Amino acid sequence: MSAGMGELTVGLVSPNAGFAGVVERYTWELAKGLKARGHRVVLLAGHGTKEQWRTLGWVKDFALLIERRPGLDWAAIHYRAEARGCGGSVILGALLARDLLGIDLPPALGSLAAADRRSTRKAAALISRLELGLPEPESLPNFSDLDLCDRQLDRVKAVLGLAFTPTAGDYSAMPLPPALWGLYRLTRPFRLAAKAARLV
Repeated sequence: MSAGMGELTVGLVSPNAGFAGVVERYTWELAKGLKARGHRVVLLAGHGTKEQWRTLGWVKDFALLIERRPGLDWAAIHYRAEARGCGGSVILGALLARDLLGIDLPPALGSLAAADRRSTRKAAALISRLELGLPEPESLPNFSDLDLCDRQLDRVKAVLGLAFTPTAGDYSAMPLPPALWGLYRLTRPFRLAAKAARLV
């Protein structure tokens, strides 16, 4: 990768780019020294969510974490994740672990899961796809994360961030000299619209 390309890709993912952006921000906080208990839960849930839990091994990893860490404060973990707009992903991982692998959820986590209807619907859809062996539905990169943002405002911010934040794909599609990189913010929405049209 050239030095110029590296400079462009420093800000590839918007801070509000769906769940991917949420996990990236959380990981960055950890890298700066945040020692939050349960951070592995959020990172595992984030990875599974970002990849649509398409591999049973990721569900197994999450299930093992639940079973082998009985002392985790699930209410506190969910509260922290929810504050970052990604509490639903933790619940989704728990529901998949319970319904696919038959593990018992700790009482606090079970209560949270029972109250989260959106994650319950998402889990049912993912389980049906896995059981039937259906391919992952086609979507634009990162836009599949939007339905897992907890709040409507987060989804709106994510869409705007994805629509106007340049990526390496923009550079590959239309290489511009650094002096003109600002134009990517204008051309990106049209490039995404063209990709969306090809998926229809």
